Amino acid sequence: MKELVEKVKQLAQQELENSYKKFPKFNSGHEGYAVLLEEFEEAKEEIEEIEEAMKDLWVNVKNNLYNKNLLDALVCLASKSAAELIQTASMAQKFIDSMEKPKVKPIEVRVNFMIHVSRDQATQIIKGKGPKGLFYTINDGLYLGIDNRSGETLLKEFTNRQECFDWLESEVKQ
Repeated sequence: MKELVEKVKQLAQQELENSYKKFPKFNSGHEGYAVLLEEFEEAKEEIEEIEEAMKDLWVNVKNNLYNKNLLDALVCLASKSAAELIQTASMAQKFIDSMEKPKVKPIEVRVNFMIHVSRDQATQIIKGKGPKGLFYTINDGLYLGIDNRSGETLLKEFTNRQECFDWLESEVKQ
C-alpha cells in the first residue's frame, strides 16, 4: 500500500504540473476553495455511483448471478473516482502553493500531534473504543477537540480550528 500511495502522490504531482500549464496559481483563498470543492464533489459523485453499483452487485450475488458488465462498470467507476481524488490532491497542493503569496495569510496548523478524525471515529474515541491521543473533528461547522491520553476523555467545542488547536496544544503542556 505504501508504494501505491507514493505512486498516487507522483500522479498528483504530474496533475499539478499539467494544471500550471493551463492555469496560474489561485488568485484568492475563495478561488482555491471553489476549485478544490469542485474536484472533491466530482470524486464524491463517482463514489456514489460505486455505492449504487455495489448495491446492484450484492443483489446479483445473493441470487447467485454473475454480471460481468456490472463488474466492468465498477472497475471503470473506481478508476474514475481515483482520478478525481488525484485531481483533488493536486488542487489541494495548488491551493497551498497559492497561499504562499504574501496577500493570503495561512492559518497556523500544528497537526503533527493532533489527528483529524471523522465523526464516527470521534464517537468511538469518546466511548473509549478508539486509540488514545489528541484528536479533532468537525461537526455542523464546529470543531470538537478530544484529549483522551490519560484515559479520561476531555472534550471542548470551538467555532474555529485555530482555537481548537490552541486548546489541544495547551492540554499537551499540562
